[in-house]
Amino acid sequence: DMKTLRDTIEILNQLGIARRIVCDRDFSRDKNFERIQAFRFKFTMGAAIHWFPEIADELKLKLAGRTDTFSQPSITVEIDEAGKVFECQGITKTTKFYGHRVYLHMYYCQGYKVSNEVDLMEHINHVTELFSQEKYPLSEIDNAIAERCFKPRRYKGRTIMKCDPVAVADLKKEFGGYFAIISNHVKDTKEALRIYKLREESEKRFDGLRNEEDCHRLRVHSEGRMRARFFIQFLAQILRSYILEQKQSRRDEWEKLKIPSMTVNEIVKDMETLRYIHIEGHHPFYKRPSKTQLSLLRFYGVDISDKKSWPSLH
Repeated sequence: DMKTLRDTIEILNQLGIARRIVCDRDFSRDKNFERIQAFRFKFTMGAAIHWFPEIADELKLKLAGRTDTFSQPSITVEIDEAGKVFECQGITKTTKFYGHRVYLHMYYCQGYKVSNEVDLMEHINHVTELFSQEKYPLSEIDNAIAERCFKPRRYKGRTIMKCDPVAVADLKKEFGGYFAIISNHVKDTKEALRIYKLREESEKRFDGLRNEEDCHRLRVHSEGRMRARFFIQFLAQILRSYILEQKQSRRDEWEKLKIPSMTVNEIVKDMETLRYIHIEGHHPFYKRPSKTQLSLLRFYGVDISDKKSWPSLH
């Protein structure tokens, strides 16, 4: 949560390491930003384009006049959806954020249109809650959305702020498909997007540890067992990283396999059905692999030449 980020910044500062922060826009609140600036951390974080209404229209006009696109590097998005590549357009401009100079990187991607609407409604709900609890003054970014989407109304003798659905609909149309990243040290449009997407990859890897590899359950009876379990998880992460790295660095070879595009999780799940069989009095052997499994074994350089271990292939 946001308080955790502030504590993390202080701990990293005391240790004197990793003085760079990459986070999503949910952490881009005034207190977090002030703490990051106070400790002189370099940051790259997500931002809502409607936080910058004074230059958003200018950037949108510049983007509309451009025809060049670039593909988001697949290394940052393939963990979740195989082969998913976003065609983006991007532009960069310096601006002020909470009084500090930052690089505002603005992008347009048709695939982000729906997620933009979800984020906008979450922010509107947040501001609505602030008004209902009379938490003033509003921060700079909350005030920007309040001025666009809220109007004063008289209710039972007092003035309250109500959300204007027409203004919200207009804002959805205006900013649909656009998203932004701010940084105090990354000037390049593509590099900012690459760094920000690497954060998503890291989150998905930790999510894989918690869910796919059951690392969130550590009900063990001794420290030794816990260390052993973490060691196995560490080996599993090395293997998953190798599977992904080989698939991405040898993309041309992968495409020649003529098998469906697969994520790392799908590859692991498909190979789970391959069994190593023990029969008393016989040499242990692997059951016959499927066509997809055989293609994967060959692609990743698994030795299948031993006739005793792979009798079905000889």
